Amino acid sequence: MASVMLTRYDCRCSKGGGHLHDVFRLRSYRGRDKTGKQLWGRSETFHGSKRAANARAHEIDRELRECTTSAVRKQSVAALLHEWLTRHIAVNRRARTLADYTRIANRCLTPILGEVPLDDLTPRHILDLRDAILMRRSSRTGRPPLREARYAHQVIRSALTYAVKMRYVDVNVARDVEVPVERTVRKGQYDLGLIVRILQAARGTVLGPIIEFIVRTGVRRAEALAIRWRDLDLERGWGHVHQTVQRLPDNGLVFGPTKTHRSERPIRLDPTLVELLRRHQAAQADERALFDATYDDRDLVFCQPNGRPWDPEGITNKYGRLLATHGLPKIRVKDLRHAFASLALAHGAPIADVQAQLGHTTAHTTWTFYADPIEQHQADAVDRLGAALDAIETHEVDEKLTHPAPSAQQGAA
Repeated sequence: MASVMLTRYDCRCSKGGGHLHDVFRLRSYRGRDKTGKQLWGRSETFHGSKRAANARAHEIDRELRECTTSAVRKQSVAALLHEWLTRHIAVNRRARTLADYTRIANRCLTPILGEVPLDDLTPRHILDLRDAILMRRSSRTGRPPLREARYAHQVIRSALTYAVKMRYVDVNVARDVEVPVERTVRKGQYDLGLIVRILQAARGTVLGPIIEFIVRTGVRRAEALAIRWRDLDLERGWGHVHQTVQRLPDNGLVFGPTKTHRSERPIRLDPTLVELLRRHQAAQADERALFDATYDDRDLVFCQPNGRPWDPEGITNKYGRLLATHGLPKIRVKDLRHAFASLALAHGAPIADVQAQLGHTTAHTTWTFYADPIEQHQADAVDRLGAALDAIETHEVDEKLTHPAPSAQQGAA
């Protein structure tokens, strides 16, 4: 805001119409520099009353805002995306999120909307963006990329929300544009025999402990490869997920926070898995001794023989080759996590316990993906309750027939 500073009393100059008046210095405040020094912008001298000086100060503020807003509104969508990514997302989101948003901005948003000035952006532009993405049929399935269209809409909508907060635009034009909703696919029940065959095929390879850990705990691939020995309490049979590891463009392998706050969670380790981890720890100690001083000790549970972290994509490729070698169906590493949830629910595990182990934010998420085994377990529970009620009622009827209640006359006698 412009400051108003009195510089002279009782001036009679011609600028005040020859009448007695005061003189004020008006300056627009621009903040402070790195050293804490105050920065001042526009400055002018005003002759008149204090009330008139304050009114002029407000007018200066309005003129500066309009000037700044006009310049900002003329910037392109590409400039907004760059500012939003570097000054907001890079500071407030995970590195993986920044990489994904940057990829969508470069692939979908900038080529189509990049040169459009913010002031000219309308809902029609967002519709054109949506339609252009949906026209890119998948080379594999021939279907429109609904997920990519929805993701691009989410990114531009978030960027425009930032623009509204920064007073660059008045409204978020992306809010009123609808994008086709991709139907949530329920995760079907997995064949326990098939999962056992996968575990048997992986044993004796570098994948064995990793696959076993994912199947028996339901953790994500990036979480499993970032687990450290200090995160595990083998005596109590518990572990804790604290971090993930991912490969990012231009950054290589990066350790970072979990997907959500709820994803940082305790996980239960069954006795068989605890014994497997003890054997794995002993084998890892032998590998450490072989490499001696060149061993890259990061305390990782699952790592390369020299101690360095595994590349998640490299593990996925090894896993795919393992399935092909043994003639097993193509089941993604991610599906092993789904298999844990599906089989645990099918064997009667409470949905709240499965939700906690998976790190889902709400039980609704667990229900949405794994409704089939939950519904089967729900049906069994209802049927068992109904059978119990029927049994009690039948027993009471039999008791009445066998031991009828005495009549009123018998009671009087």
